[in-house]
Amino acid sequence: MAYSPYNDGQPFDNTQVIPSNQEDYYPWFVIIPDKKIEAGFQNESAFLEYVHGLGIQQPDWQTPDDLFGEFAQTGCLSWIPDCK
Repeated sequence: MAYSPYNDGQPFDNTQVIPSNQEDYYPWFVIIPDKKIEAGFQNESAFLEYVHGLGIQQPDWQTPDDLFGEFAQTGCLSWIPDCK
């Protein structure tokens, strides 16, 4: 799961994205490769409803910088199989 505050309720002003693609920008998304799931959501309520259906009550959001720091110190992250 990922969230990008880049377009969080603000008018879309990224001039690098052509207008026809702007409606397909999703701040919330879920990717589960082994289940072939790729889903994007334009609002948090739809995202939360979807992940609740997957059995996830509340996402544990972590920033990339925090995860990088943890990995740099330990060489592991909690979701890496057999990582100690």
